[in-house]
Formats: sequence, structure tokens, C-alpha cells
Amino acid sequence: MGNPELTITHVATGLYVTLDNYFFTEFADSIDTKYNSVSTYGRMDPLVNYQGSTRKISLGIKVTPQGKGAKMSRRLIHTAISRLQKMQYPVYEKGQNALTIQRSPIVAVSLGNLIRDGDGKELICAMNGFAFTPSVGFTPEDSPLVRFGGKQGSSGPGDFEGNGDDIGFRNYNFRFDFTVLHRAPPGFATGIDVLDPDSGEHRDKDLKFLGGFAFGPQKTIGTDKKTKVFSTDPDDNNVQTLADVGSIFD
Repeated sequence: MGNPELTITHVATGLYVTLDNYFFTEFADSIDTKYNSVSTYGRMDPLVNYQGSTRKISLGIKVTPQGKGAKMSRRLIHTAISRLQKMQYPVYEKGQNALTIQRSPIVAVSLGNLIRDGDGKELICAMNGFAFTPSVGFTPEDSPLVRFGGKQGSSGPGDFEGNGDDIGFRNYNFRFDFTVLHRAPPGFATGIDVLDPDSGEHRDKDLKFLGGFAFGPQKTIGTDKKTKVFSTDPDDNNVQTLADVGSIFD
């Protein structure tokens, strides 16, 4: 049984990468809650006002190349790295005298029950960075595979093909940092008809969580097309809801 597929799609262009032959090296899903704190004379505790919560995900994986022609061959891993690097850049629009940014480099990410939006689909994120490094500390067993001076169509060590000088590695470490951009505002409210698996646990039975039934890593429950999973209108089309992203994947 293979790993769940890690899929990252550049929303502006539709360019995507799918990885499934990997090992986790790190994972963190953190929420930073910010308050404005004011200290007053004679009061031991500060006055705090809620400002907002920012969710960030850090992911590290190790990828080992498979043989020539395999889904995760060294050549295809290099292609994936190139695509992930390209995803850090925006789409430009040509003006009269200069290029102007038309669309930001936002990505849609999915990884099993760990990275997904509240409706169970791809999670919209700003990718704060991507890095790939080989295993640290080269030994004769894991030293880079080097092919140089080859001709068009010639073969070299591993699964390299083509021309020019090529350097490949026996293992690749990938690291991603994401800032989550929720399509629906996470939080609680009454008087809104959305699906919340914890609704029976609230003190107010009419209180519902607006972020979707698949928020977090919990096991999801079945839904049908009539079930409303977000508090926002699915036909909305703005930066926060990014409803237009759905047309890319449906």
C-alpha cells in the first residue's frame, strides 16, 4: 500500500506536481492566535483583544529515486523540483513599459487527511518557501551520481538521459512552508445551516463551526450534494473564497 499522494497545483497556471514515493521527515500544522495586549495600572492581568488566527503548515519529505521509467525516477524527480521552483513566481501581464503582476503564486495542496480544506478538497495556500537538499554527509554509498559530456540520447548512471552534464542524488529531501488561506472563515456562529460533526457537543445546539466538516485531521463523515459544508456561497469569486479554484479540479 503506497503513501497518500501529495499534490501541489499552481492555481494561476494549472501546473502541478504529484509525489507518492516518500517518507515523512517533519510535519507541523500550527495555528498562531494573536491578541492585542494592554497592561493597566493596578491590574495584574492585561486586557486582551482578539485580532486573528494564522494557520501555517510545514512539511518535510524524503524521496528516493526508483529505476528508469518508474513513476518516481530520478529524471522525473528533477522535473518535479523544477516545477515546484517555478510555482514560487506569479503570472505577469504585459503593460506599456513594464510587466505587472496579474495573479499571485497561490497553490492548492492535498495530502490525505493532513492537508485538505473543510470540504475535503484541496487546501488553498501561499507557499512561503520550497527547498530541496540531498542527504547531508556524502559517503561512497550516497555520493552524487555524475554524468558529464554525454551526447543527445546517450545513457548515463542511474536513469539520466539527454545531453550535457548532469548531477543527481540518491536521496532528495523536500521542505515546504505553507500559509493557509481558508475558503470559508473558520469560527463559530448560530443561525447558519452548515454541517458540523461537533454540533451536538456545543452548549448552544444551534452553534455551528463554519470552516467545513473536514477541518483538521479527523475522519470525515459522508455527505451528499445537497449538504452545505461552507458558510459562504460556492458561487462567490474573491481572493478569500477562491471559488474559481474549483473549476480547475472538477
